[in-house]
Amino acid sequence: MSLFFSIYQFLCPLIALPATWYLWLDAFGWRWDFVVLILSLPIVSSYVVPGIGTNYLDIWEFNTSIKLGKFRPQHGFVFGTATALIVFLCMDQTHLPVTISSVIRTAFVMGSVIAFWNWFYDALAIEAGFIQLYNKVWAEGGGPADITMEYAPVYFGMHGFIYGAEIRILQYLLIEQGRWDLYWPLFIGCNIITIAIPTLCYMAFSWVRLGENGLQTYRPED
Repeated sequence: MSLFFSIYQFLCPLIALPATWYLWLDAFGWRWDFVVLILSLPIVSSYVVPGIGTNYLDIWEFNTSIKLGKFRPQHGFVFGTATALIVFLCMDQTHLPVTISSVIRTAFVMGSVIAFWNWFYDALAIEAGFIQLYNKVWAEGGGPADITMEYAPVYFGMHGFIYGAEIRILQYLLIEQGRWDLYWPLFIGCNIITIAIPTLCYMAFSWVRLGENGLQTYRPED
């Protein structure tokens, strides 16, 4: 299984990035600026959050040969492009006008899908020793599924929920309403939201469930 993760971390962005780029371009009238914004949301957050979690908070690390500290340099493209591809495949009727119900429906579906697949992926990666997490559940002797359950459903679920809603809202503002004057404020604002809200939700969930904010490391001292 560790061999799979070692190959997947390089093969995934090589396949998913061009595929996702083409699919989103084709779906939204070849507006490359819109696609750059859509792809930036999971990619940027996948650099900021794990980068801080590994090299600053010391909560987890990647057991791979190429690392920046405890963080693999291609991680944003591994998670980000896979997320964007999954979201595209799950979305429907991108050519139809955006409604409130379509925003809610897309957000709910994306939250559910992203939560499940990232919980499944991380649990297997932890079991294979490819990812090491030093959270409270790990310190208490929990298995890979239990360790992942502490953060994956709430963090990745909210990440998918926010991402799905943002795509529909951006589609409405930029594609349907033509408000390209809002492009850079939306670019900055949506990236901040994509980073902040899932993280805050995870911290709140951890506090309620475990009595701490989830940012403590239980890594053994060397």
